[in-house]
Amino acid sequence: MPKLPSLKLTRKSLIAIGAVLLALIAVGGFLAYQENEHQKKLAEIEENKLENKIIKARKYREKNPFDNHYVKVSSHFYNRIQVNVKDGKYRSYATAELVLKVQNSSVKSALKDILPLIEHKANTILGSIPADELRTTAGRNKIAQQLLLFSNDLLDPQLTAIYLKQNNAGSTKPNPDETAEDFPLEITVEDLPVQAVLFEAFMINR
Repeated sequence: MPKLPSLKLTRKSLIAIGAVLLALIAVGGFLAYQENEHQKKLAEIEENKLENKIIKARKYREKNPFDNHYVKVSSHFYNRIQVNVKDGKYRSYATAELVLKVQNSSVKSALKDILPLIEHKANTILGSIPADELRTTAGRNKIAQQLLLFSNDLLDPQLTAIYLKQNNAGSTKPNPDETAEDFPLEITVEDLPVQAVLFEAFMINR
């Protein structure tokens, strides 16, 4: 029986085979990395969908009902809002100390950049309402509601628009991505970044 020829692998052959194996491993690792990154991006997109963010926030509030955050709306000099108001033949001014109840610490931090706009709006709203109306609960609720919607529109215009449409609270700019009709959740004020406008103090003086 004839002997089979012995196969001898030279050093160059071994190096070549090793290089091919390393290349295959590298390609496989790169493809696995790409797939992993793709899955991460898909998960991030899913997590950042508006409805998923709302559900996540609701679950957090259920588990942490006392984790409340507040931001004071005030003048830089007086720690309050103070404006002249119409009071018949009298010259009167209204003083208000307002606090925003916000959803979480992230909203509280974000408010720092837009607080001057909210302070200006509070001054404008307060100065536009006659003193007789400001003395009523309805008048003060009017201030709170307008400031609430203004603040939320600055922080999350998409969510605020859906909230307004669902609650018939006025016309809003149409959003091509989300509409109240096809949005899967019913939005409440607790879902908004700013959940309430509170009065710490309020008075009208002549």
